[in-house]
Amino acid sequence: MHIKTTRFVIPRHATESWRSGLSWDSQQMLRDLDKVFAMLDGQVESEASLECVFRYKFRELRDGQRVSASSFDVRY
Repeated sequence: MHIKTTRFVIPRHATESWRSGLSWDSQQMLRDLDKVFAMLDGQVESEASLECVFRYKFRELRDGQRVSASSFDVRY
């Protein structure tokens, strides 16, 4: 069985070299995406949210690694 994947590009989330995470506005936008996709899955919240991935795995993401969240595989 072939599983179709969809790619989302979320603009305006560049950071300066000194930053160790996304801005508050960017985190809020990711939190909203988490809520929508959790609701579509019949859940109250995501087990592994995009916001948490960016908060706790930001170094790995900045190094080009792919990190998994509940509804997405993320690459920054």
